[in-house]
Amino acid sequence: MTTYAFIQFIDPICSISAHDNEQNCSIDGHTLKVGFGRATPSDCLWVGGVSEKDLTEIGNMFGSFTGYKCALTDTHLLQTIIKFQFIADCVVAYDHAGTLKKYPKLLVDFLSYYGANKFIQRMYDSDQIVDESYLKFHIVVYSKLG
Repeated sequence: MTTYAFIQFIDPICSISAHDNEQNCSIDGHTLKVGFGRATPSDCLWVGGVSEKDLTEIGNMFGSFTGYKCALTDTHLLQTIIKFQFIADCVVAYDHAGTLKKYPKLLVDFLSYYGANKFIQRMYDSDQIVDESYLKFHIVVYSKLG
């Protein structure tokens, strides 16, 4: 019998790390095979893998796309999530990202609603400021009760 598990990460860098570090490890005598699922289009993109300067340039470029709503940048990890009005708008931006040869280390992926919530929570947990304009479009309520 083959058993499967699906794990969703907050960002692709974490999933790549898990793939590279856990491939072919053993669990209860069974060899673990780690793969990647297919990206499911959503209305949110995750962008990373580049310098802070490049991330700003790329964010500004995506800001000119139809349906762009807002962006939120984790300045500690140099990652940005970009919210679009419609999934179709986000797909156009995602496809365009594949043509950006100026940024060879650029990583772009769709980010689920759950992933975006975790991204925001991780920012709160690291005491970063989350722009209220992003939350307005994401419809998420967090509290910083300590």
